[in-house]
Amino acid sequence: YPEEVYVHALLMVATALDKQFQRTVARVVAQHNASYGGGGTAAHSAAPIKAPARVMTKAKADYRYKSKPVSQHNADVTRCLVTAVTPTELLAVAAALSREFAGVVKVKNLFSATLPE
Repeated sequence: YPEEVYVHALLMVATALDKQFQRTVARVVAQHNASYGGGGTAAHSAAPIKAPARVMTKAKADYRYKSKPVSQHNADVTRCLVTAVTPTELLAVAAALSREFAGVVKVKNLFSATLPE
C-alpha cells in the first residue's frame, strides 16, 4: 500500500481507540492519587491525535531507513501528558500505567540529567 493509505488507516484506528485510552489513563491516575490518601498530585491531560501531516513528516525524516510502511514506527499517534509534583510520585504513576498497559512504548523525559555545556 502507499504510505498515505497506511497513515490514514493508522489514524482511523487511533481515532477509534483514543477515548478509551484517555479514560483508562485518567482512571489509573485517579487511582494513584487515591492511593496517596487522596493527596496524590498526578494529573492527566489528553493530547490530540497526531495530525496526518506530522505522521508523514516523521515517517520521511525519522524513519526513512526502517521497515516499510515506515509510518508504523510512529509510537505516539494516540498520546497524553501525565505530570506529578515529585520525581518519586511520577515514577509511581508511571509504574501503575505500565502495569495497566502491560508495558510502555515511549517515555519522553524533558528533564534529562545530561546538561549542555
